[in-house]
Amino acid sequence: MSLLAPIQAPKSAPRYFALITIIICLCWTGISLLVVNIVFTSFIQNSIRDTQKEAQSTAQEQKISIITAINQMRTTLAVIGHPCLLEEKRLLVNTQYDALPMPQRKIRLENHPVLSRINHHLKASLSARDLISHIYIMNLKGIVTASSNAYDANSLVGSNFSSRQYFQEAIHGKEGYQYGYGALTHASGIYLSQPIWNSTSKQIIGVAVIKISTERFAKLIASKDDFLADANGVIIISHNQSNHLKTLPDATVSRIPEATRQWLYGRTSFDVFPITQWQGFTNTPFFIVGDKDVPRSMVKTSLENGKLLLFTMKPANNFGLHPWERYLIHIISLLLGYSIIVLALSTWFVRRHSQLLQLSIERQRQTEYHAMRDDLTGAYRRQAIDFLLDLAQKSGSSFAMMVVDLDNFKNINDAYGHQSGDEYLVEIVRRIRSGIRKNDAVVRYGGDEFMVLICNLASLEPLHTIIANIMEAIRQPFTPQRFDKTVLHPSASIGITIYPQDTTDLKTLFYYADCAMYYVKTNQRGHYAFYQPFMSDLADNKTPPREMRLF
Repeated sequence: MSLLAPIQAPKSAPRYFALITIIICLCWTGISLLVVNIVFTSFIQNSIRDTQKEAQSTAQEQKISIITAINQMRTTLAVIGHPCLLEEKRLLVNTQYDALPMPQRKIRLENHPVLSRINHHLKASLSARDLISHIYIMNLKGIVTASSNAYDANSLVGSNFSSRQYFQEAIHGKEGYQYGYGALTHASGIYLSQPIWNSTSKQIIGVAVIKISTERFAKLIASKDDFLADANGVIIISHNQSNHLKTLPDATVSRIPEATRQWLYGRTSFDVFPITQWQGFTNTPFFIVGDKDVPRSMVKTSLENGKLLLFTMKPANNFGLHPWERYLIHIISLLLGYSIIVLALSTWFVRRHSQLLQLSIERQRQTEYHAMRDDLTGAYRRQAIDFLLDLAQKSGSSFAMMVVDLDNFKNINDAYGHQSGDEYLVEIVRRIRSGIRKNDAVVRYGGDEFMVLICNLASLEPLHTIIANIMEAIRQPFTPQRFDKTVLHPSASIGITIYPQDTTDLKTLFYYADCAMYYVKTNQRGHYAFYQPFMSDLADNKTPPREMRLF
């Protein structure tokens, strides 16, 4: 807070402030139209690129996840089939039950002791794999000889699936794949098959099959808008069940015989899942998918040699794709530009005045510093006491006043000269400052007399620490520069009083502190004492302490 008179701001202003503002705003109007068009186009292009990049990245992740799952299923086929069939491979070649009617064939196969063990093994293997709904083994005629659902009401044991595509592929030595609708289970799934080889003759003796549940397989698809379609263009896996078994616009399923369609999908007619090119304000490679009007980037990924198609969708950043949005951006840019121009010119105007004002303040601070500081020690002059006490009182917190009187200072001046005495005073003030805090103050109001204000005291505990630090610092040995072999042992007598506990009157507060210092001076120099009422009586009966002069 300034100790001198308030500073008046310089009174000056730009002459053509309004005219300059209007000219710059007109220029900005033309520039913004050009800039917005460039930025708008760049923004849309970046949005398209980012959306497509994100869709491709998601598609790649899903592709890896799906391929990994399918490969794990094929590994499962080999792991399951190998230990079960090495010992009982003759059962696949043996076709003694093939000519029996279906019910009798089922009973015979399920009751066979060796096949019974295989059934239990397949069921145990199924329980450890979440995606698989059925595991079964077929002989070369396509008859199921063992199944994970044996002994159930819809057991596949004894069924003849020789016409299935996955079976035909397996008996010709390939890894089979097919989507189909279970005739007995009435549930769709993806069928994976592998041939079972005779390790001795290197001939195919049977087929192992896994049926993957499409409902469980849908968990591998990250987004609810993504889906899988088969080579015929029929959506077979989707989070959104309403899209299930709809066909893509270019589907070829209609070319398949009705009987095959019925087995594959459980129906012969299909609804079309609409996917159309988005006809927006800008020429963008987006699509409208299904019943949603949000343009989307679409990535089609081929799996299983084209037998499975993954469609990955990512909604485009819709901002900027419509004409009214461009007009809105123009308006916003103009208003924003006008605001910035006015703000910048106003800031320049204020800064110009602020610089002049700051220069005046800095000059006054220099004058104020030299006017209120002691030239020798840098402590406040006694003229600052009123101001410092007023600040401490207005803070609303307790503060302590310390009156510090140096012991035997006159003897130092007489013995070593005034130059050494001045050096001694400078060192004492430095030591006092080292023991107090940043917001505390030191005032030199006499030749060897000082006042120390300890402000913002919540309790007396920090005050005791500060006093101890000051006393310890003052008592350190001191050697004048001109007398490098002389060691002095400084000491000071300190009287302390506390506001408002002792008094709320500032003059009385100084009087009490002086009484406490006088008490120390006359009883035990080099120590300190807090004011007590009896000290006033002691001082009155002897030489009374000096009165405080306030300026």
